[in-house]
Amino acid sequence: MKEILMNRREFQDVVDYIMGKTEYVPAVRKNAKFGIEGKDPHYSHCSNISAMWETGGVRDGSCWADSNPVEYSTSELEPDFDHLDQILSKVANNITFLDYKVLMKSVKYGSHTENEYYGNYIYYATKTITIDDIWDFLVSYSYV
Repeated sequence: MKEILMNRREFQDVVDYIMGKTEYVPAVRKNAKFGIEGKDPHYSHCSNISAMWETGGVRDGSCWADSNPVEYSTSELEPDFDHLDQILSKVANNITFLDYKVLMKSVKYGSHTENEYYGNYIYYATKTITIDDIWDFLVSYSYV
């Protein structure tokens, strides 16, 4: 029988410590008419690791008829997942490069647009990996 090196709760404690935060969950008001139970505000454990970076947008728009909005792109590089690397160094410091590549296939990519006044906006790219996906990987590859 395989020895368990770390349980899920201990792993979550490492994640929360490294991330330096927990997520605030606001209160939900009880409403019997709609069957809403209601919950007090609380802090929950960190559930994912995310990164966001600017990729472009439109600027220089104004309320004047002679404004000249300009579309632009940035050369900002995709950031590393430093927190993920720190977590792995604590719980699976012997992870191989090929296994790391398998884990990175769990990363979800997306985009976000921040609208500003007068037609200006900023494009952002995002990447996220859930703590559950990291845990499932670590268990399935026998790192924990």
